[in-house]
Amino acid sequence: MKFSDQDKTRLRDYYIKSLKTYGINSAKALNWAGEESQLIRFQALTGVGDFDKKSILDVGSGLGDLYRFLNLSYRDFDYLGIDAVPELVEKAKIKYPEAKFLVFDIFNFESGSFDYVLSSGALSFKVPNHKEKYFEMIKKMFSLSKLGLAFNMLDAKGHIDDELFAAYDSKEVTEFCRTVTPKVELINTYSPQDFTIYMYK
Repeated sequence: MKFSDQDKTRLRDYYIKSLKTYGINSAKALNWAGEESQLIRFQALTGVGDFDKKSILDVGSGLGDLYRFLNLSYRDFDYLGIDAVPELVEKAKIKYPEAKFLVFDIFNFESGSFDYVLSSGALSFKVPNHKEKYFEMIKKMFSLSKLGLAFNMLDAKGHIDDELFAAYDSKEVTEFCRTVTPKVELINTYSPQDFTIYMYK
């Protein structure tokens, strides 16, 4: 089940407003509580593997800050960030002109196109039938990877589920992921509001 034009319009309108409020240099523009909160999630996300000489797809790349984080530890990797919001992609290109960012739909990529697929914060925005849509997105992201996928979600135990945010039962998500691959690892010790899942080939 793909995202509708209405879903994409709501997403775009929300982030355009957020950008105007916080600017491109604040993690709050992307719903993070702050830079420290964003950093903690990036640390958990990138524990999925070694990215040296690897190709990486960043799904929901936002303002491109995961690219900056990866550069702290790695110098030789092939990065592509994609996002559904053109204004975010435009700002990411300004912040990190040496990186590649595109407005692109992951369902247009072929399977096995990247070594690793990473996604931070992209599965949190509430849309109609969000669980079905995001679970389908997880399957697609995993299919695009040659080695593995890492993504995070809001944890229903510690984060409110409302008209804006979609929070999940980490056990349910983990069980779903095990229907895709038996090699699944749940990381849920870094934040009471969030969990990360690794899926390996």
